[in-house]
Amino acid sequence: MKGGVYRILTMKRTRFFTAPSWAVILLLLLSSCNKENASTESGATGGNGNAVPIGFSSSVASLADTRAGAITDIRYMYVFASYTGTSDWTAASIPNFMYRQLMEKSPDGTWTYAPTKYWPGNTNEKISFFAYAPMDVEGLSLSPGDVAGPKLTYIVPTQESEKQDLLLGSVMNRTSAGGQVSFLMKHALAQIRFRVKSGDANATKVLKGLTVHAPGKGIVSFAADGSLEWPSNTIGTPATFTADDTFRGGTTVGVPGDTSQATDIIGTFFLLPIGDPSAAGATISLDFTLQKTSDPVPVELTATSLFPASQEWTAGSTVTYTLTLVDDRLEFGTISVEGFGGGTSSGSDIPAT
Repeated sequence: MKGGVYRILTMKRTRFFTAPSWAVILLLLLSSCNKENASTESGATGGNGNAVPIGFSSSVASLADTRAGAITDIRYMYVFASYTGTSDWTAASIPNFMYRQLMEKSPDGTWTYAPTKYWPGNTNEKISFFAYAPMDVEGLSLSPGDVAGPKLTYIVPTQESEKQDLLLGSVMNRTSAGGQVSFLMKHALAQIRFRVKSGDANATKVLKGLTVHAPGKGIVSFAADGSLEWPSNTIGTPATFTADDTFRGGTTVGVPGDTSQATDIIGTFFLLPIGDPSAAGATISLDFTLQKTSDPVPVELTATSLFPASQEWTAGSTVTYTLTLVDDRLEFGTISVEGFGGGTSSGSDIPAT
């Protein structure tokens, strides 16, 4: 009996101490979950009832020429964000606050997203934001969220009819005192266009095709000031880009017989901003038919030339080349450059290379 009584008392004593212990553990777990949710939904350092939601707006850098596929407005964009405490963003920072967060523009012009993010409670703590558009860019891949970045790898479509305008933007080292995050989305590629004229009046020339051979894959990242960086821009074998808009289905274009006149634009591409195209080995080829007045038999020819070094391909610029066919040779004539912010400068004629 004594042994039995002792066991009962022991069981009671055990139950008496065990139940409150589990209650304490449950309370601690719930508290931990609430803190984690606060960190995710209410700011980088945890939120409170006075947390300020982060709002967004955007605009697209203006274009001197909005034809040929250039984007002038966006409805969707993806956003990355890095919380860096009281320090500024560096190239070693990771997108730990937002990763490929989809933003949608409402009919009233405001941007919406979910779940809502909040500014840190400490007004000295900073977040840097990065965005790209459009949302359905083909050939674009992203660096993982747990490595420094963001870095974007882009493969350029090889057909002119599939060309894409890639927009990127950044807002660096913002605090809650800065208010709404406003992106200026900039054109990250170079728009390259072509016209053709004749260099001699004693022949008839009919264009049948145009191709550009240039780097087709590059990696873009952001500098500490938020500007774009395309280091070296060449990965693997250069690609061949075909002007299939004008020359679709066997369509041909006659070159004006007047040597002072050029065709309309016969090819437009959005290509990597590789700087000096000649250093990257970029070339252009024209397929055409040549019929001299002294010879009634037309000749099928292909003329190829290396791009000159005098004009770099830079992000956000439109470079228009006027090509000159002299007999069976391809030469570079006038080169005009337009910035997306407006303004035009023209170069002088460039001799054949």
